[in-house]
Amino acid sequence: MSAEHIILTGFMGTGKSTVGALLAARMGCPFVDLDGWIETAAGKSVRAIFAASGESGFRALEAQALQAVLAASTRRVVATGGGTCLDAGNAELARKRGWVFCLTAAPDQLAERLAGAGDRPLLDHGPQLTLVDHIASLLRERHSAYAASGIAVSTGGRTPQEVAAAIAAFVGQAPFRLRQGTRAYSVYVDAAGGLEQLGPRLRQAWEQGDGSLQESHPLPPSARVLLVADRRPWKHHGEVLQSSLQQAGLRPDLLLLTGGERAKTRPALARVQDFLLANGVERSTPVIAFGGGAIGDLVGFAAATALRGVPVVQVPTTLLAQVDASVGGKVAINHRRGKNLLGTFHPPALVVADQSVLRSLPPREMRSGLGEVVKMALLGAPGLLARLENSRLPLGNDLLRRAILSAIGLKAEVVRIDPEERDLRRILNLGHTVAHAIERAASYARWAHGEAVATGLVAALRIGVRMGITPRGLDARVEACLAALGLPVAAPGADPGELEAGILHDKKKRDGRVSWVLLRGVGDPLVTADIRTEILREVLSSLVVPPCGAKEERA
Repeated sequence: MSAEHIILTGFMGTGKSTVGALLAARMGCPFVDLDGWIETAAGKSVRAIFAASGESGFRALEAQALQAVLAASTRRVVATGGGTCLDAGNAELARKRGWVFCLTAAPDQLAERLAGAGDRPLLDHGPQLTLVDHIASLLRERHSAYAASGIAVSTGGRTPQEVAAAIAAFVGQAPFRLRQGTRAYSVYVDAAGGLEQLGPRLRQAWEQGDGSLQESHPLPPSARVLLVADRRPWKHHGEVLQSSLQQAGLRPDLLLLTGGERAKTRPALARVQDFLLANGVERSTPVIAFGGGAIGDLVGFAAATALRGVPVVQVPTTLLAQVDASVGGKVAINHRRGKNLLGTFHPPALVVADQSVLRSLPPREMRSGLGEVVKMALLGAPGLLARLENSRLPLGNDLLRRAILSAIGLKAEVVRIDPEERDLRRILNLGHTVAHAIERAASYARWAHGEAVATGLVAALRIGVRMGITPRGLDARVEACLAALGLPVAAPGADPGELEAGILHDKKKRDGRVSWVLLRGVGDPLVTADIRTEILREVLSSLVVPPCGAKEERA
């Protein structure tokens, strides 16, 4: 993975060249501006090439230049032109040869940056349009191609240095730095060694005033740490974690629990709250959640309610928790009426995701996490989706690391814009409306969450195809990918009526209507409540009656 190129695309004026140069300097590798490469090779400016050969002539030179630049065997950071990846062949080549990031900005921001740019022939427009309107029109024309090209990274409200740092985090060269409202925190994604670094990183987070601290609070020597851990990963990794804390001059008190979705109950919540209060928790006391998504949810909710909020550190030990539950600050427990109905938003002070702890996971738990990975790939990582489609279990370490980094980075981009799920963050619920209904119908016992998400993705794609929103064939393509990764794509034996009733209890309802996330294409989600009942019932029936010969393999 270290030799993969980093390719920046997106509309003119998004800062590709500026960010690319900063990123290359940060990573110690060459920077290539593709337009500059073309001008040097042709001996004339882009505008002169357009004038002499037209756009088609320029695009031919552009495709040749991209092939030459990406043929290099060592990593390069490449800033493409705004139209380079509108060509499907160019986009596919870029995705195959590295990480592709599509930089974005609002039309008014772009117009401000591009005002007076006489070297941009595609900005020429008639007097009947303002520059903002012209740019907005071009962005609408290019929307689908940009969405399918790579991972979208917003440049709005960020300096070029901050954008470069965000991309460096995506490729594993820096921690992610998330800001949710007034709260900020770091997310470390380590191939190995993350647990050994937990103690020093925790001290640093408290010195920075991360999470609910919001101001610097250096921990004294022998500071107490309250640690709630899932018994199973603790058996494999607890000694390393405890040693890291102690070597950093921290004194952990431990509560062991049994993880899994059934841990997210009121009695379990009360037990964690009692543990925190009995051990003298204060508003600056570190509370660590060590386990899968259920433990992270439970302990995070307990931390949010103790003393009206104490800082929590998430140390996820499952793939599903690393790519989803540990990041973003949503914490909750279940209710008999549905999943995660009792909860709040409580961003962590620190997240440490150590990929090496996943080696001790049972195969089924690893597969379950891949359900969330495929979801994130569909929402905004087309290069990752293509790699998953061409892979088989077990995933290699490089692909697994790319999956974790992509999923966390995409979620970080969304949460940065919408920390409390009022708008954009709702897209992260792709596949979850049916998934939660499946889990509820099985009393949270028979299905792993990622398995239910996989089947929920199939449902959402089938609904989208039947409604004319999702391109035909995408549903079958994703179904084949999920099945190859060992994930269920049907819910044989389930009651369609019970699933429909569970959907009506979905916590994301607005004005009594259930919100659905559908796809207009890879990287192009749509949130809508306009789902026809007959289509929903048809799709639910198709899920519970699998194709002839299909087998159910969940334990």
